[in-house]
Amino acid sequence: MKYQNPEECLRAIEDLPMDQPATVQTILQDMLSTLAAVHPEAEAHLEVLEACRAPLDTVQELAALKYAELPLPPDSLQNETLLMVVSLWQLMAHSYAQVDRRAQKDDVLGSQQPLLVQRHLFYTGQAIFEYFRSHRALPPGRWAKLHQGFISAEARNIAHVRVPDPLNPVWHAQSPLEAFTAALLVDLGNPFGRSAQEFRWMCRWAQRLAPYCRLLPADADTSQSAQEAAYGLNLGTDSGLRPLAVLQQNDTLRRFEGSELANQFHAILNQFKQGVQPAALGLGDDCPQETGARLLLSLYRPWGLGSVGRRFPRRGAEGDVEMTGDWFLIGYHIDNSSLDAQQGGGHVVADDLSEGLPLDAEGFNCEHWQLINRSVSGLRLRMRPQKERLIHQQLVALRPPGFAHFLLGQISWLMFRDDGILEAGVMLLSESPRLISYRHIQVPEHGEPYVSLTYRQAFWLPKDRTSHQPETLIFQPGQCQSGDTIIVEDGSRTWRARIDRRLIIGPNFEQFSYVWQDVPETDNVSASGAATV
Repeated sequence: MKYQNPEECLRAIEDLPMDQPATVQTILQDMLSTLAAVHPEAEAHLEVLEACRAPLDTVQELAALKYAELPLPPDSLQNETLLMVVSLWQLMAHSYAQVDRRAQKDDVLGSQQPLLVQRHLFYTGQAIFEYFRSHRALPPGRWAKLHQGFISAEARNIAHVRVPDPLNPVWHAQSPLEAFTAALLVDLGNPFGRSAQEFRWMCRWAQRLAPYCRLLPADADTSQSAQEAAYGLNLGTDSGLRPLAVLQQNDTLRRFEGSELANQFHAILNQFKQGVQPAALGLGDDCPQETGARLLLSLYRPWGLGSVGRRFPRRGAEGDVEMTGDWFLIGYHIDNSSLDAQQGGGHVVADDLSEGLPLDAEGFNCEHWQLINRSVSGLRLRMRPQKERLIHQQLVALRPPGFAHFLLGQISWLMFRDDGILEAGVMLLSESPRLISYRHIQVPEHGEPYVSLTYRQAFWLPKDRTSHQPETLIFQPGQCQSGDTIIVEDGSRTWRARIDRRLIIGPNFEQFSYVWQDVPETDNVSASGAATV
């Protein structure tokens, strides 16, 4: 059996073929499994584990790229890749726990106990993250295992002891509590609703911001407002943070305290406004400022402000929901399902819409989802996927039971269950969208402005009184930007709009506010072609 000798393992680690990530994974899996079986001396075993960390981190990240971009079905060819990555993280967690038990038994490595527990919690968390990253339901027992590691750290009074950690990009150190808290933060940040890039940043920022969080006894602050706004954690259950108010009081209950974290958010966002780059704030040199600020704002409430009750309670519901995320089919269904309401408005067909629609009648069909429950602001759906691969934050058209016309929504999260069923959360953007066609007013460097010949598809959304959002327009990404002026064909109306502020950006759409303008009588904006303005 290879890799029984720690010295042999250390030599093999030095010679790992890092240009062959899959081979490195196999070697490290054999090595970790063999050492776990032969029980070497604790000190020698720990030395090998520490040497494995950097190369393992590199090859695991490369492997995850194969499945991180889209939700991963259980029957996908990349499922084996996911299982290999998870297996290696679990082997590392198991190995550090094994060294810890051996060290306690032999009364050695006393000063290394905090490091052993921190590493165990870190790698247990990494295995959880991999399910989040692949948008897969977490198998039972994962949170319970993480909680047990933290309970051990608390019992030994080492939860707050910081140990060196070269893999921590900002602090280069971490305590068991911080490793535990980072996992809680990632779970709290809507991991099933993040792109691969956003998820990577969120995990990094959780490591960066974990030192500003605390876990306190549930009765540490008994004020009613603090109890209502707090998240809690029951260490005796198999789940992450939940609103404290819904958890049963017992000895294993903790209150999550993130008020200091809220102050950090304010400081970071203020520095963003002053032009400080994300890299200088420990957020990474691969994070653009605008994108980073948007992600930080989305994390501010759950991480810093605590729990808030669901604004619109969910109600059990049943029925069939038609839904599509194809840009051109969205336009087709929004327009055709609302013709009666518009009394045959007679839209000018956008050039890109007429080119993009399928020729066969079957191609106009939506996929059918089962409604699980709904609230005023959204729906929870499920189906066994057929053809269309949706991604989170994508614009969709959907028709729930009881609606005669299609609505516009945005995918807020996606998660595959082990049985292959895909669950989705959809946030409703508008119940009364309209299909419009528009043309740009081009402003050349020399010469007179003129109206483009090309019609394009977009959507008009009415004012939302609930969110106080003004009337908005939705375009495909990159087709409009702030400051543009367009001519809109909206049924029987023709009007101008000056594009104002971008409100939402998704993978297949951008939503802008706009300023309405009359069309001057001197404009020739008929469908016959371009004209000077």
